[in-house]
Amino acid sequence: MNAPLRDALDDLVTDVAAHVAPPDLGPRAWRAGRRRRARRRFALGTLVAAAAIFAVAVTPFAGQLRSLYVTADAEGRGVGGYPERIPHQWWTGTLPDRPGPVASLVKAGPDHGPDAWYAVAETGRRWRLPAPPTGYDNYPAISRDGRRIGYLRGDHGPYVIHDLVTGTRTEITAVGGRGGPSITTPYVVEEQSPSFWSPDGRWLAQHGVQRDEPWGAVVLGVDGSVTFVRNGEGDGYKGFLAGWVNTDELLWVKMSRSGDTPSVPDLVATVTGLDGQPRRTITLNRSSPWLGESFAGQWTATVSPDGRELLIVEQDDFAGIVRRFSLLDGHETAGPAAVPDLNMPCAAGWAGSTPAVPIYDDVATTAVLRDGEPRTLVAVEPEVGAKCFLWAADALSGKAHGGLLLGTSTAWWTWWLREAAAASLLVGGGGWAVRRWRRSRRQVAAPRVNEPGAATT
Repeated sequence: MNAPLRDALDDLVTDVAAHVAPPDLGPRAWRAGRRRRARRRFALGTLVAAAAIFAVAVTPFAGQLRSLYVTADAEGRGVGGYPERIPHQWWTGTLPDRPGPVASLVKAGPDHGPDAWYAVAETGRRWRLPAPPTGYDNYPAISRDGRRIGYLRGDHGPYVIHDLVTGTRTEITAVGGRGGPSITTPYVVEEQSPSFWSPDGRWLAQHGVQRDEPWGAVVLGVDGSVTFVRNGEGDGYKGFLAGWVNTDELLWVKMSRSGDTPSVPDLVATVTGLDGQPRRTITLNRSSPWLGESFAGQWTATVSPDGRELLIVEQDDFAGIVRRFSLLDGHETAGPAAVPDLNMPCAAGWAGSTPAVPIYDDVATTAVLRDGEPRTLVAVEPEVGAKCFLWAADALSGKAHGGLLLGTSTAWWTWWLREAAAASLLVGGGGWAVRRWRRSRRQVAAPRVNEPGAATT
C-alpha cells in the first residue's frame, strides 16, 4: 500500500468508532486479499497440473480407448497406417466386435508361458484374439486392408472370419485343425502355415486337406463357403501356396530338378484357377545359386499386392537372402538382399511395392528393404514379448503413427517416458500445492475484532 493511499485511509477512519472500523482494518483487508489470491492461484495451479497430467498420460491413448466403444462405419475405409512404436499396455482386453480395421496380428507372450495372438491398431493399441492357442500352433490371417481377420477357434474349430467394420463373425464349422486325438471336420487347415487373402477380400486361402484327398488348399469365402483346391501328386505336384495373382487365380511354388541341369534345382511357379487346373508355369531365373534346398517351405514365397512379383526368402541359420522375381517372365527384378536376424517361421510381406521381412533382434519386429538394406519399421518394447507379426499390406504402405521424436529407438527409458512425465507433473503439482497451503497457513492470524459496544483502549 503506497503512502498517499495509506494517509487517505487513516484520515477516513480517524473519527470512526473502533467497533465500526477497527484500527487494524487495513492489514486485515490486505491479508484477506492475499488469502483470496492464494486460493485462486491454488485452484488455477491444480487445474493446470491436472490438464498436463491428462495430456501426457491419457491423450496418447484417447484414440485407442475410443476404439473400444465407438463402432466403425459400415462403408469405412481400410487401415491407413501402422504404429511406429508398440509400447506396453496396463490393460489388454478381448477384441471388440467393431474396432475398425487393424494394422497387424502379432504373436506374443511371456518367455515361459503360452503365446497368444493379438490384433494391433495403427495407433499401437492391442486386443487379444478370442482364439485360444491350439495344439498345432495355427496362425491367423489378416486381409490386405486390415478389415477382415480369420482364425481357428480351438483345435476342432470352427474357423471364424471376422469383419472388424460391420462386426459380422462368420463361423465355418466344416473347418478345423489337427489338434486332439482325431480329425472330426471335413476340412483341416495346416498348422504353422501362412494364409492369403484375395485382393478383393472375399476369399481366404491356406494350406489344408480334405478327407480322403491329397494335400492342397482350403479356400474359405466370407459367405461361409468352402472350396478345396487340389495340389496334385507326383509330376502334378505344384508345391507350396504363395498367394493370389488376381481375384480368381492362385500361385504355387516348388523346387524342380527337371531342367537342363537336374543337379542344380530350379524354382518353378505355377498359376492355377480355383479348380486346381494349371494355367501357366514360370521358371524363376536366379542371378546366383540358392542357399540350399531346405528353404523351399510354406514360408518361402509371397506374391506382391499387385500380383506382378514374387518375393522369395531363403534362410541359412538366422541369416537370410531375399529375392524378387517377375511373374511375367521369371527374371530376377532386384539383386539378392542380405537380411541378418531373419525371423522364421513368420511370413514376409510387402509395404506397397517394397518387400517387408520379419526380423528378430532381441524382440520380433519388421524391416523393409530400401536400396537393398533392411530398415526397421517398428520398435517393440521387450515387455510385449512379440514373436511374429502378420501385417495388412495397406498398413505398411501407409504412414507411421506414434513415433514423434523417439522414432524406432529401443532405449529402455523411451518406453516409460509417459509414466515418468506424468509422475513428475503429479509430484511437482502436489509439491506446489502443499507449499501454497503451508504459506497460507503461516499468515498471521487477524486479531479478534471488538464486539459492538465493547470497551476500547
